[in-house]
Amino acid sequence: HISSPTPATSTSEAAAGATNSYGVGGGFTETVLDERDDGEDVEESGDNWIDVDYEAQTFHVVLTEQIRTFGDIKQHLLASNVALTSTHYIVDPNSEQEWQDDDDALIANHKQLVIRWHCFFVKIVDGMDFREDVRVSEDFTIAKIKETVESEWNVRLEQLSKDGYELENDKTLREYNITDNGHSLISRICCTVIDEECSLSTDILICEFWSLRDVLDTYLSSSRRERHDHAVLFLNDRSLDLSSTVHDEQIENQVVLKYVVGSYKVLVYDSELTAQSAYLQGTGINASGNDQQCIEVQVTDGQSIADIQAEYARITRKPFMANDKLLSNERVLEENVPLFKLRIKDNEALIIEREQQQKAAEYICAECGAIVSLRPFDAVQCRECFMNVVYKKRTTRVCQYNCR
Repeated sequence: HISSPTPATSTSEAAAGATNSYGVGGGFTETVLDERDDGEDVEESGDNWIDVDYEAQTFHVVLTEQIRTFGDIKQHLLASNVALTSTHYIVDPNSEQEWQDDDDALIANHKQLVIRWHCFFVKIVDGMDFREDVRVSEDFTIAKIKETVESEWNVRLEQLSKDGYELENDKTLREYNITDNGHSLISRICCTVIDEECSLSTDILICEFWSLRDVLDTYLSSSRRERHDHAVLFLNDRSLDLSSTVHDEQIENQVVLKYVVGSYKVLVYDSELTAQSAYLQGTGINASGNDQQCIEVQVTDGQSIADIQAEYARITRKPFMANDKLLSNERVLEENVPLFKLRIKDNEALIIEREQQQKAAEYICAECGAIVSLRPFDAVQCRECFMNVVYKKRTTRVCQYNCR
């Protein structure tokens, strides 16, 4: 609600006197000043007045010795909490003469005067869901535009950009040469990133001043994936330079990007492989490492741990047993989960944890003297005569005992 120092009334005639016009560069919001055409001298009669229409309210202003000029009208409106700025003009609609800086000019009788706010519209875009024309003035700061959008549409804009450049909050539209209709300010762009190898489709929100490396990081964070050195983004079958910006590559709303990782290697370590190193060198298989031997296996993100085990067994001719496991940083990796979900990186070190095979001990059958090999929990029985009594073989190693 806007209050006035002088009595204010709302009349149908005043409402009918409100007009709209359009000037160069955009529309105007108008406040109409209707002078009474009674022919009396303003200096001698208190019946001379004007009605000021401002945002559906009417201010009844009596012309006195203190209110005679355009500057007096501005001060009176400011005192009435009407937010006048440098972009408000007092205009004679008949001659289109403007009094913007000439505050000392007298208000002539028998005139209908209009206060115009030189405004225009900019289009604000935020993703796919928000696309609105916002009424602004050239002295609006970027921060004020964000506040206007949040106040009217309940949409918070973290940033705004134009032509690939981020707009600073404390700068005005005039400083960015935005003074008329036809401009669009972009907050975020919604694009889709697909990975055909992994059958993934992910929607992300990006800014047009971002580099494509920032876009890639946002996608990897959103899809919970690891970065790969040779990963590439494609647009219409054209590979994109990660150092270029979203605006440079003309990426807009609803654009589809393709993400391709390709093959990469993981390093598989097996403590039991040392004995096979001579065989590996003889066959030309790449075996490297410091303390332990490792096997390099080429994989893709769509493959699983079971595929790595099968490839490792093919290279080394050493199959995986049912309870053998692959570990990464002491984390047991599930066999049938794709590598991208396990967040396997380039040159990831995978450790084979094999099931401990308990060695068999040799015994002598008490009946027939046959050698019987037994493991813990095996049935004590000779395989030749089925006798249930066996003797432990005498050791051949030197034993020393301290006796008292």
